[in-house]
Amino acid sequence: TAMVFQSYALFPTMTVGENVAYGLRVQGVPRAQAAERAERALARVDLSGAGPRPVAQLSGGQQQRVALARAIAAEPAVLLFDEPLSNLDVALREQTRVEIQALQRDLGTTSLYVTHDQQEALALSDHVVLMRAGRVVSEGAPEALYAAPPTAYTAAFLGGATVVRDADLAERLAGSAPPPGHVLAVRPEALVPVGASETGAVAARTVSRQFLGVTAEWAVDVDAAAGPVRMRLWTDPRMPMPDTLYVRTEHVLWVTDDALSTTPPPP
Repeated sequence: TAMVFQSYALFPTMTVGENVAYGLRVQGVPRAQAAERAERALARVDLSGAGPRPVAQLSGGQQQRVALARAIAAEPAVLLFDEPLSNLDVALREQTRVEIQALQRDLGTTSLYVTHDQQEALALSDHVVLMRAGRVVSEGAPEALYAAPPTAYTAAFLGGATVVRDADLAERLAGSAPPPGHVLAVRPEALVPVGASETGAVAARTVSRQFLGVTAEWAVDVDAAAGPVRMRLWTDPRMPMPDTLYVRTEHVLWVTDDALSTTPPPP
């Protein structure tokens, strides 16, 4: 029977080595052999020699690596990651994500990774399953799902696209009428400021700006029959934005208008 181990909280009363060897001891592995396998697992996560240390002395990132070492020491057929990076700060999350990716490739072990972070899903997976309200919405390779999301919810979740359901506005932005049962998805990188006379240009009003470092994200309102549609666009952070402007989409993305809400769940 294949064994599945979950990378989760550590035992605070045990040392690092005892934590890593815990699953092996439960399996009945002799103490000396368990200690040897635990040390090999710690070496694989760059924590050689840390076995005698109390867990409380480790940083958050080191504790995450100990939990991972505990899982791989048992040599399971499947590794289950349940939001493993959710308690880490941004810098440590990115570092640990790279480490998990490298270790996963090195081990060649099948891994099931549960996350609400779309960047983690896209960066770590070779197959993504997107769920909503307890059912599968879509699945496939991350590159394929991002490039051609099959549903409105998928487009909104993977890439933060604005879903334009107003048929007239969608036609003005796309330059063609929506196919039956489809709506227009516009990602922020595809919405660009243009001159008023350019093909596909629609009037917009600036609402807010957020500086994100290498880019700036603007929220703009575009008028539609049922009221303004709030859209996002990314620009060079040095670029000023007037109160009113014209925008168009550089990538037409028609998606199925699924019955579920296209507002992604909170993280």
